[in-house]
Amino acid sequence: MKAAIRSGLIIAILLFLQGCGVGDNATAVEEKIPAVDVAPVAVLAAQSWKTYTSRLEAPEVVRLMPRISGIVEDVCFKEGSKVSKGDVLFTIDDEQFKSRVETIESQITGAEAALAQAKSEFERGKQLAATRVLSQEQALARQSTYHQRQAELSALKAQLQSAKLDLSYTKVTAPISGIVSRAFITQGNNVVSAQSVLTSIVSDVKRYAYFDIDERTWNAFFASDSQPNSQVAMQLLGENDFSHIGNIDFVDNQIDSQTGTLRVRAVFEQRNSALKSGAFVRVRLPLGAPEKSVFVPETSLGTDLENKFVLTLDENNVLQYRKVEIGERFGQFRQIKNGLSKGEVIAIHGAGSVSSGAKIAPRKSLVDVGKSSLLAADFPAADVPVTTTAKR
Repeated sequence: MKAAIRSGLIIAILLFLQGCGVGDNATAVEEKIPAVDVAPVAVLAAQSWKTYTSRLEAPEVVRLMPRISGIVEDVCFKEGSKVSKGDVLFTIDDEQFKSRVETIESQITGAEAALAQAKSEFERGKQLAATRVLSQEQALARQSTYHQRQAELSALKAQLQSAKLDLSYTKVTAPISGIVSRAFITQGNNVVSAQSVLTSIVSDVKRYAYFDIDERTWNAFFASDSQPNSQVAMQLLGENDFSHIGNIDFVDNQIDSQTGTLRVRAVFEQRNSALKSGAFVRVRLPLGAPEKSVFVPETSLGTDLENKFVLTLDENNVLQYRKVEIGERFGQFRQIKNGLSKGEVIAIHGAGSVSSGAKIAPRKSLVDVGKSSLLAADFPAADVPVTTTAKR
């Protein structure tokens, strides 16, 4: 009897322990359901664009050369500073030019006296010739002498004007306003007319960026407007966003038959001398009007042979395979042309962490695409961070 009771207790204990084991296994199964970040797709008005590379150019660039030869007497500007049109930048020794002016002025004084005498003799000769006191031949000789003295005086006056002009060229002035470079030739050195480069000046009001649009893009988006005033955005090397806004102000008159491209120019206003001539830049040109589109993080996309897909969440918290047609990339976001609609929820990290048909514990999040970063007016930055914010 005692043996039977003991056996019954052992069986009861084993059954109890077995029951506890089944519960633990069920709990373990439940705990194996993965927690996955999910978020509704974003629907935004997006602007398609193309990016071109270029180098900035100044509308006006001057390599300053002297108009006369001589010795540099003084450098009258601070290197790298802003100068205005007409400012004296260099002076050249003017002693020889002053001397030439004085010499010609003296010659003119003598020529004027000679002309006055020749005129008097010519007038007197006409009177004498009329009374036949002076022969006609002698009268004509006096007339010729008078005209010769007139020509000599005119030549000397022209020489004086040229000499004074050369004297004025001893002061080398800025032909345009802008930023001056360093002095390539300094005080005491000889310069040669129209050969020696004294310095250079670049205008500082505007900057140009030339780039080439392929023929297909031009015909698709701009051919209806021969002179589009499209707004463009520019990024300098080392900058994180396209913060410089300009406009297209020039379109070339023909397509290059060798490259199949059309040259256009964007103009940017210069502010605080930040835009240096020669700088490498990227220019973004909007294509067409903004359109509302569905956007998903690039991390939510998976690849199945030739297809792109995302995992959508159904009402039973099960992930479903959804084939999608992708469009352009906007930073770390991808435009979805077909396959998704507003309100649908997707797994943010897609096939990288879970597979289709899996039941999940959804961790609701929001995808932050930044401050209207996909809108045309904002000209989005190259890399828009994907930010997920858990909803509590």
